Amino acid sequence: MADRRLIRWSGLAAIGGGVLFIAQGVFMMARDYNLDALPLALLLFSVGLVGLHVRLRARRGLLRRIGGILAYLALVASVTEFAALLLMAWQEDRFWQIHVLGIGVCLPSLILGSVLLGIAAFRSRIVPPRWRPVMLTMCILWAPLWLLGEWVGDQVSPGRELSLGFVPAGFAWMLLGYAIGFVGGGQPADDSAAPAQTTLKPS
Repeated sequence: MADRRLIRWSGLAAIGGGVLFIAQGVFMMARDYNLDALPLALLLFSVGLVGLHVRLRARRGLLRRIGGILAYLALVASVTEFAALLLMAWQEDRFWQIHVLGIGVCLPSLILGSVLLGIAAFRSRIVPPRWRPVMLTMCILWAPLWLLGEWVGDQVSPGRELSLGFVPAGFAWMLLGYAIGFVGGGQPADDSAAPAQTTLKPS
């Protein structure tokens, strides 16, 4: 029950991070105003990825193990950079480098960890079969969608900060968060539940 509750909240965290990403993109495109939503969004994404790792706890394998390490590393780094961001209001020079370093560790850990855990989820029975390709696709494509959108935005509006990439990446995380926390009842995966193969004994 505790794991199920954790998974639900992690799914909601991923959805919340996606909403922040979309709001960031919309505000920057419409009003050229930076919400500075990235630090909090990365923290919420990291919580979501940890929840995906928990759902896969019965899934053995190197991908799940490495992906889990990266998920927890992203979580620690995101908490560190977000705390440093808050402390910058007190002493900016001291905590700015910690904030930047935290993002520098969190973001690649989040990107690679989501790919590995997405593949592990695709190979398990974590969600119904029709949702497995969706989860795998969102885990792999959210970062390329973000980068591609940012590049397109720079080409469309080189004179202002136009963040197109936040919107599709945000939708991807909202869908991924729903798949993590709610599809299949939010239950941890149990690969041992596979039907046993029957063997025919010669008469």
